[in-house]
Amino acid sequence: MRDLDVLLKIAVDQYRRILDAFDALERPLGQGEHKVLRERVEALEIFQADARENDQLLLAKVEGGRMPPRVLSLVREYRDLLEAVAERNRDLLNKARVHQALVAAEMAEIKGNKTALAGYRMPT
Repeated sequence: MRDLDVLLKIAVDQYRRILDAFDALERPLGQGEHKVLRERVEALEIFQADARENDQLLLAKVEGGRMPPRVLSLVREYRDLLEAVAERNRDLLNKARVHQALVAAEMAEIKGNKTALAGYRMPT
């Protein structure tokens, strides 16, 4: 099994990549670039799965034990990154909901316009 130091360093790196992936979602989400958005979400999901796996190893390593003083700075950095990821996740979720509402409104408007146009007949 890996050392606690190594697992924490891996976790810190993984959560930095997740934050970078969140940043990469901003532009395509705001501009409605669905293909790019889908690709970046897939990459994010891979990063999250890797982090989840490492977190399980980390949890098994620290469960019921004391943290050695040498890893306390890594633990603080890890905790700070977890908080940052949670905050960014909330922000992106709110932006995604707004985008979803805008798309739904546009679709409703298009449907209404289509229905209105269907009522017009060309003179014969």
